[in-house]
Amino acid sequence: MNKILTAGFLAATTLTFGAFSPAHAAPTECMSSGFMGTNIFFYTTLVGLGSDGCYIGDKVYSDFSFTPISGQAIPATATWGLTFSGNNHTLSASSLNYGTGKFNYSYKVSLYNAVAGQEFLNYKTAISSSQTGTNTYTKTLDTVSPGTVTGTSSSPGGDGNIVTFSSGEVGPLYFSSMVDVTAGKIDTLSDSITQKFGDPGTQVPGPLPILGAGAAFGFSRRLRKRIKLA
Repeated sequence: MNKILTAGFLAATTLTFGAFSPAHAAPTECMSSGFMGTNIFFYTTLVGLGSDGCYIGDKVYSDFSFTPISGQAIPATATWGLTFSGNNHTLSASSLNYGTGKFNYSYKVSLYNAVAGQEFLNYKTAISSSQTGTNTYTKTLDTVSPGTVTGTSSSPGGDGNIVTFSSGEVGPLYFSSMVDVTAGKIDTLSDSITQKFGDPGTQVPGPLPILGAGAAFGFSRRLRKRIKLA
């Protein structure tokens, strides 16, 4: 009988510990992570968010990287913003005042607390200059994963082409952008993502929850009852 009771206790203990396995920390809200508590950032702050990133609406932005390629450095005082409205999420930069040279940046976008049927629809990029005189520039935005598809915007500025994802794309998306200014300066840029909400029945069901402590103790009670009846 002691052996049976011991086995029941071990089974309950094992299941109980399994139910309390540590979980990953949730990302912070972008509104509380930005410069002066807003969703406006210096690029060094975005990089500092690391792989945890921050969420705005139902998207997490993370894994930011900025690399000057040639010419000048990325202006440290330029402001970068994360916004969302309706089905659109946008990463933008202003006050760049960036002259001749190249730089690239990359980042990751993931769904956050997504509803059933939610997916990425398309994206586009934009770049512009308010400087007088000749301003010549090109900006590309590639989805490194899934697959390389390029959106491009160039002088005289404005929105580039719209790149549409395959149906059912739920990410995460890895973006890489190259900015190349060959004459004059640029002031602003933006990357916009549009989502859509499809048929909830097309979603792949998530994993079943791990058995909790209640199930373990229920098993132990049934085992003790069987011992008393024996």
